[in-house]
Amino acid sequence: MKIIQYLHTTEGGHRQYVMVLAEALARLEDVVLVTARNAPESMSVRQLAVLNAPDPLKQGLGRIVNRLRVYWGQPRDFEGAARAEIKAPGVDICHFQELPSLFPSRIVSRARKIGYLTIITIHNISPHETTGLIAKLRQIGLVRAWRNADLLLVHSSNLVKELVETSDVSPSKVAVARHPIWPAALGTDMRSPDGYLFFGHLREGKGLPDFIQSLSLLGNPRASIVGSGTAQAVEQVRHELESLHLTNCTFDPRFVSDAEVPAIFAQHQILVAPYTHFVAQSGVTHLAATYGLATVVTAVGALPDLIEEYGVGEVAGFEPGSLATAMSRAHSRACKGEYDVGLARARTELSSDAIAQKLVELYQGCSEMKQEDD
Repeated sequence: MKIIQYLHTTEGGHRQYVMVLAEALARLEDVVLVTARNAPESMSVRQLAVLNAPDPLKQGLGRIVNRLRVYWGQPRDFEGAARAEIKAPGVDICHFQELPSLFPSRIVSRARKIGYLTIITIHNISPHETTGLIAKLRQIGLVRAWRNADLLLVHSSNLVKELVETSDVSPSKVAVARHPIWPAALGTDMRSPDGYLFFGHLREGKGLPDFIQSLSLLGNPRASIVGSGTAQAVEQVRHELESLHLTNCTFDPRFVSDAEVPAIFAQHQILVAPYTHFVAQSGVTHLAATYGLATVVTAVGALPDLIEEYGVGEVAGFEPGSLATAMSRAHSRACKGEYDVGLARARTELSSDAIAQKLVELYQGCSEMKQEDD
């Protein structure tokens, strides 16, 4: 079986997600990654660097023109590489771990036209940004692409119903492939005995104001807020920290490279993800499990799944008081090592190798179903 994966992202957590899984899949099947021309090379996964990637330095009208040109041309570039790789129509798999931000259904249609079985992993059923014309048009384009695929994968059984109801796709074409936990050395020699971490892009819906209020209720404990955001978001966080006199909270508003992540997580004990709306699973909570941190989450989307199944953290309510109570409880239990067994079990059962094996089974099942339909 040959598996082509599409990935135009050149850095960040999503690329890490795809690369770790691709490397695990490559130990089982023939895998090739169709990716951007300037993407980092992999030692174990064959890459076809044929896609143009958006220019991150473009601003204003130039940014819009650049992205229109790049995303309009990606299906053509992808098709050239995919046609050269296919062996037998209807047998090979094209797995989209992400889709172009614009015109996503075009690239899925190209893959099906060539003869690939098309599979899409849907990381976010609803977009991070829910307002504005561009956000709505992007979501319409994604739903059109989902309906055009042979199989859709989500990270939790809780998300299957949400996907079916909101996108009007058939339940028969939706399956669950759990979010993997990355392999990593824990580096316990760097571990601090306490400290709460809020990590990721500073966008609306992640509950950052509630996290800050909870720190105040807890009496100014050691904590960090690490992640990039708009100038307005950064200024708002600074204002809230200063007004509440949270002198023990380090605010580091910037993009964090993959190489910096282990040290940041090793310096903290509890990850806090108090999202207010997020119909998906969180890569950040799984990253916490990688580095041995317990997690406090709210009951949004599939966020509680990892915590409740493996006992690796606490689920809080949406009020700062409830969040503060859960954070305090998590700190106390983490100091006693009460999450360690669950964290170890999660890292084994949700390893990239285990998830890769599940993906191969899903690929085979999709192929058999397609043959029966034909």
